[in-house]
Amino acid sequence: MAGVEQIVAGPPAAGQTSETTDETSAPAEQTSGDTVPDDAVDSATIDQRVLNALEHQKRSSGTDQEDVGEVMGNIIYRLQAAIKPSSIDEKTGIQLEKIMETFFVTTVNYTKKFDENIYQHEISFDRLITAFPAPDGPCSLYDALGRNFDQQILEDSKLSRYTAIKTLPPVLHVLIQRSQTRGKNRKPVVIPEILYLDRYMDAPHSSPVFRRRVEDWALTHRIADLKSQLGKADPDPSHMKFLDYCINGTRSQSESGSERHQGSPPHVAATEETWDFDGPVEDDFLLVTPTQSDGVTASRFEQEEQRSMDVRGTDAAMRDMMDKELVQRERALEQHLDSMKSIPYRLHAVICHRGHLTSGHYWVWICDFEDEVWRWYNDAEVKENRNTAEVLHILSTSEEPYFLCYVRDEDKHEYVDAPKRQRPAEPSPEEAAPSAGPETDADGDVRLWDAEQSAPSGAVEGVGDWAPKYRIE
Repeated sequence: MAGVEQIVAGPPAAGQTSETTDETSAPAEQTSGDTVPDDAVDSATIDQRVLNALEHQKRSSGTDQEDVGEVMGNIIYRLQAAIKPSSIDEKTGIQLEKIMETFFVTTVNYTKKFDENIYQHEISFDRLITAFPAPDGPCSLYDALGRNFDQQILEDSKLSRYTAIKTLPPVLHVLIQRSQTRGKNRKPVVIPEILYLDRYMDAPHSSPVFRRRVEDWALTHRIADLKSQLGKADPDPSHMKFLDYCINGTRSQSESGSERHQGSPPHVAATEETWDFDGPVEDDFLLVTPTQSDGVTASRFEQEEQRSMDVRGTDAAMRDMMDKELVQRERALEQHLDSMKSIPYRLHAVICHRGHLTSGHYWVWICDFEDEVWRWYNDAEVKENRNTAEVLHILSTSEEPYFLCYVRDEDKHEYVDAPKRQRPAEPSPEEAAPSAGPETDADGDVRLWDAEQSAPSGAVEGVGDWAPKYRIE
């Protein structure tokens, strides 16, 4: 577990609270006459109130609600304890049996120092694989799994590491890890109907498959970097605003000064022309007039404005280059991954949760491959939906999916099935006729009669004083 999960559910709306108050107080106003029946209250409103109470209540028993991953783990471990192992893994010494062969995935954790060329590895058996949602927005399930399997650079430890899948079970469980130190990650994860796992499989480090995977890691990191830079880029950055302020502010001051100069009395200019420290001004002397000064200032402003336009153009050109590179990198990565579709797993079930860590509500979607329908099981309520695209849209746009069950596509009819109710067959006339054996109840259990109490006729016939208190008819 990455951290402590805390799911925060919002309080009910004000309109809903007032509606509930009106409905609960309505029967109290009936002081005489007929009594309002209990079912007069809207059942949907009651269900909503009960659901809200379950999501916000705190357990008083001193125990916390188990996470869905913990529940599935307890079920699997109990099944393992009841089954004898069929073999023992030679490298790890782990006992293998049908449960591990059906649900457990074998992974290899690789670690390498920066100054070394050989990876250290460790093999582990896990009952699920973990997917981590994006911290800042929606992401695909592939990206979420990539945060677990792709290469990671640890600068402080000077290590690089990654995880690969060595063997896959026919039934694969995926945990969407929404627990964080600061609470629940509520970002949606786009869930595909078919999950291709080729990109995560183990391969020799000298093989072309691994070299291609290294290229995919580089593309993935570059795509993430470009998206981060474009997300932070401001179309009107602060330094551009500062340049505009400087240019416009200086121009305003110059224009106001020019207006003051142009509005000054004519004798000022005449006085300037009669200044003679060493004698009269000759004709070959050039006097610097305010008009020429304004021309120089205007030229400087034009240069600064052109410089500002150049900076804006450069900034826009850089964003355009990053946009084009992002499209190019994503297309290259997509072409690489489109050719890796030889290990398909099909979505069979999704467990969803809403509420807090210590309380909440679970429900499940299960796909019936035989009838080609999705069923939504929520306590006593069951709904059907034959539109797979609609179901996937519901699951991919919310924060509720927690636990996914995928099954190997070619084995989906062998390993999984949807629970169905079997109606009892009508008994034949011969079966309906009473038998001469012991009397049974509706469930087929033998009735027990108290010998000291009255019993049906013939129930205690032939019984003497030695008869026990209870006996079987």
